Amino acid sequence: VSDLEDANLRHGWQTAGIIKEVEAEVEMQNSAEYQSTLRFSQQLERLMGLAQCNPDPHVQLLKSQMKNERNEARRQLFRMANPTFGSVFRANQLPSFFCDKAISLCHLYTSQVENLGLYPRQYTFYPGRVYLQHETPVTLPNFTQTTPTNTP
Repeated sequence: VSDLEDANLRHGWQTAGIIKEVEAEVEMQNSAEYQSTLRFSQQLERLMGLAQCNPDPHVQLLKSQMKNERNEARRQLFRMANPTFGSVFRANQLPSFFCDKAISLCHLYTSQVENLGLYPRQYTFYPGRVYLQHETPVTLPNFTQTTPTNTP
């Protein structure tokens, strides 16, 4: 990513990055085990949020148990990415420093340059608006195809 920094920040170029780790990351995230564990973790977080204002001691005990299960689910997700280091793209629940730099410097990134061959040579990638946390995203109708058809 550092080799893109000069081109992007100094010269204002729009840049694309080839990050080979993306392929393994996407493959892992598409696995049934990962999706199931992530879904379970998110459901627990939602239930914990609902339970936090309930003063009933039984509910609070249940919330504590859910927190322990959620922490174990997070550890499982970490180990699925890499048993020693976790994901290259995440540091716990936040983007890693590497991911932050890649996002800020690469207007587009993929695991292999061949993936860009799915698009016509004259194709222009228009960046979407990056919404800040206090902004409400605008919902647009889906009236066009967003992926290439790979037709001659």
